[in-house]
Amino acid sequence: MIGRQEERAFIAEALSPRAAAASVLLLGEAGVGKTLLLDTAVGEAERAGTRVLRVRGNAAETELAFAGLHQLLLPVLDGVDGLPVRQRGALLSAFGLGEDPTPPDLMMMSLAVLTLASQVASTGPLLLAVDDAHWLDRGSCQVLGFLARRLTGESIGLLVTARGSHRPDWLDPSVPQLVVAALAPAEAEELLSTQPDPPVGPTRRTVLATAAGNPLALVELARSAARDGQLPAVGPLPVTDLLERTFAARVDGLPAATREALLVAAAAEGAGLADVLAALPHGSRTDVWLPAERAGLVRLHADRIDFRHPLIRSAIYGSAPFAERRRAHLALADVLTGDPDRRAWQLSAATVTPEEPGATALEAAAMRALGRGAVAEALAGPERAAQLHPAPTERARLQATAAYAAVVVGDIAQAEHLAAEASRLDGDPDALRWTSALSGLVEMLMLRMERAFCLVVPDELPGSAQIDGGVSTIATGIVYHSGIPAQRERIRPMLAARAGDEGMATHPFHLRDIGATDPYPHGNTVRGRLPAVTAAPA
Repeated sequence: MIGRQEERAFIAEALSPRAAAASVLLLGEAGVGKTLLLDTAVGEAERAGTRVLRVRGNAAETELAFAGLHQLLLPVLDGVDGLPVRQRGALLSAFGLGEDPTPPDLMMMSLAVLTLASQVASTGPLLLAVDDAHWLDRGSCQVLGFLARRLTGESIGLLVTARGSHRPDWLDPSVPQLVVAALAPAEAEELLSTQPDPPVGPTRRTVLATAAGNPLALVELARSAARDGQLPAVGPLPVTDLLERTFAARVDGLPAATREALLVAAAAEGAGLADVLAALPHGSRTDVWLPAERAGLVRLHADRIDFRHPLIRSAIYGSAPFAERRRAHLALADVLTGDPDRRAWQLSAATVTPEEPGATALEAAAMRALGRGAVAEALAGPERAAQLHPAPTERARLQATAAYAAVVVGDIAQAEHLAAEASRLDGDPDALRWTSALSGLVEMLMLRMERAFCLVVPDELPGSAQIDGGVSTIATGIVYHSGIPAQRERIRPMLAARAGDEGMATHPFHLRDIGATDPYPHGNTVRGRLPAVTAAPA
């Protein structure tokens, strides 16, 4: 490694036993060397006898519930038998390995991860290395954020890298942070000189000026200059775009079969090598990757294929025509029949016109994610399914479902946008009533109580009208939190009208509604009906 003495010292100090909570966050632009610093820290930790568990965020798996966490914990999952029963059940359910159909509680699951990590650390120090955290699924991030806040007194270190200069919102502000800067001019010169056949003269000056100290840009532009005798004519571009075009130009010189194989691998990143090979034309063998390995684009393993850098994947995928990308996604969908969630997203990427089967598959994948407690991942499925469904009423329902998921996740701005879109999609009175209620829920969370109540209980609605149970629960929630007497008076006759419905007298939601709206006058009524509610079969 050239330079980086200060960065390495910072990491060593942040992860030392002297630190209150051994953790550190590395930020920086693509190609600046965050992964190399992480690899170096991991190597030093392993030589010192520290157990290392690591995960690398994957752009193809950001919508897969707890995929990152599963990759991180896979080497120690045989230790789940030593967890408390509830924690073990929550963790196994999150990974789709448990028998309990109830969605796991995120708190219980997070405790399970902390307990499992503590058990591993009881036999020696443990380091959790999280690379490319910006591509981790949201559920995994939430659990890691929980873990980062509870490392004090544990023999557990946490090292995280993420692209950009802004701290991820899930990571506690107390975690020390370092923005990895570009190499100094002298260090950039030294790195360039170590490359095979380094450029000289005007080409060298152009490489140095264009790369602006970015190590990956220096290496790749030097390779391009050595291979082609000149740099690609890309003009003034951000480093990320520059590198993508550089990688794309290198792919153009590969055999057609290798280019096709690389595109399938780019579309399927995260899938096993066997699945990728199965999606290639009949007769393709592993030696189809040899030209790409020689070009420094990929590394082949016994069970997987890794792109040497995430930008290589995005360059290959982004430079391919849509027809070729669609063909790759369809081929992958054909071989992923045993993995319905991945298959649903592959079909989604290949879809060009609205169609119900694709929308249904995505919604089912989202519901499975929700069943595993991954609410954040359950947001993307209905939203994409709404784009694919041909029926306006179903599109509105799916948008409303996504809006509700956004509320639960805490992304209020997105929830507001999705609820507004759902209202616009369908003018059916029943659909509008629900989408307006969801919009009201969003407004309540933004503390706009009068606006929220007007959306859920519009002025034109008769005072004695009956309203749907779910809508009334939203309305009474607004009344409860606002404390506005006029809203309470407005909702009372509506609840009274619902009380006459068959079975409603002992419905738990109705008891909750009247208890939240008027607890003192109805306290005895609620208490009297509770035994019947609790005795009802599940």
